Amino acid sequence: MVEAGVNMKKPPRYYFFCIIFLVGSSLSSCSTGGGNGWSAPVELGATSTGAPKPQVVIDENGNATVAWDQGGGIWASRYDAAAATWSAPQRIDTQNSPADAPRIALLSSGEVLAVWAQSDGIQFSIWAAHYHLGSGWSVAEEIETSDTDSAWAPVISGGGDSAIVIWEQYDGALRNVWANRYVAGSGWGAAELIETDDTGDAGFLSVSVQSNGDGIAVWEHNDGTQFDAWANRYVAGVGWDTAGPIETTPEGALEPVVTMDGLDNGIVLWTYISGSAGVGIGTNRYTAGVGWGTASTLPGSANYYVPALDSDRHGNAMAVWNYDDGSSIHVAAEPYVDGTGWSAAEQLDDAMGNAALYPKVAMNAGGEAVAAWDQGPYILEEDLYVSRYRPGRGWSNVRLGNLASDQQVDINDEGTAIVVWEQFDGIQLHLMASFSSS
Repeated sequence: MVEAGVNMKKPPRYYFFCIIFLVGSSLSSCSTGGGNGWSAPVELGATSTGAPKPQVVIDENGNATVAWDQGGGIWASRYDAAAATWSAPQRIDTQNSPADAPRIALLSSGEVLAVWAQSDGIQFSIWAAHYHLGSGWSVAEEIETSDTDSAWAPVISGGGDSAIVIWEQYDGALRNVWANRYVAGSGWGAAELIETDDTGDAGFLSVSVQSNGDGIAVWEHNDGTQFDAWANRYVAGVGWDTAGPIETTPEGALEPVVTMDGLDNGIVLWTYISGSAGVGIGTNRYTAGVGWGTASTLPGSANYYVPALDSDRHGNAMAVWNYDDGSSIHVAAEPYVDGTGWSAAEQLDDAMGNAALYPKVAMNAGGEAVAAWDQGPYILEEDLYVSRYRPGRGWSNVRLGNLASDQQVDINDEGTAIVVWEQFDGIQLHLMASFSSS
């Protein structure tokens, strides 16, 4: 999910950025542990400042890449599966100016793309670098070159040998959606505007790309009266279609997320707010050769909100979200089965009365999934929980650490999963990681 300042549509989150005074200091005051198939958490490298908002991908050989923003720069570390070691953190931006909001994507070759927003002292632009096995990180390059507009909040998705990045760009009056495309061996193309409706701002972007290079971008559009979900579709070899609304219900749509299922279909979920019905989950589906369907409410989703979503590239998907039962906030998961539709939701948290928040999910081609969330009675007293889903066996939970936040997950087709997160020891903020094998 893209963060744009303080998002008051979600439960409030407080971020603490703390200077590490002792390089390589221990986490002895934090309660951490592996178990249930997860490795003992490890701290990634030695840093001089906290490591906020980490992002992670893992390739089919078990090599992982983590990127984060730290001290106004973009940093990355690589896990070498063969050597079972993490590289020392490396700064991958080169401008020595404030940079923020890194996002990363993986191509089928193992190449990793990183994008972020970086200021030149006047405005923000979108920058990128890529990692090649054997040669390391490329020199960072600007992939959005407007001299008058300010760009931020990029999101990226990769599939096959290509990736699409989309971002918000302010033209002095409105926030618009722009895009650029990367093709292995050719590099980045030209940035282009992919929505032209000037009735209001666009924001909270999501994009998904499948292995043939086709992609779908979605965002939240404000027409001055309400927020609705909009989308545009990219067809490899053809280009972008025309953007338009995929939801026009009276309840509107907040923070849509999209996944492509590998069969050229797309699934979109969003949060709606109704004065009479409260909050819930809305959905629409793009069917290859047919187009967008009619927006609807996900059955049984009353009091559900802030979904996350991924697919197995064979037509199936897994969604997670928060829901409020009147006494506490929980995390639930619900699978989508190709040809059948949405199944029943299942609560993942331990129902101990502590709020479970900010779930993330990833799914592989074998139908396995991994979810993570933070859960605790108070802000700054939240434990990190991770759950693995195996077809035919269901979900299994483990607690990996406390004072945790900003968790992200990924899982490869071999069944190796990784979770990264921030962990606060009362003084310092640490970047942590743990693996789970199939």
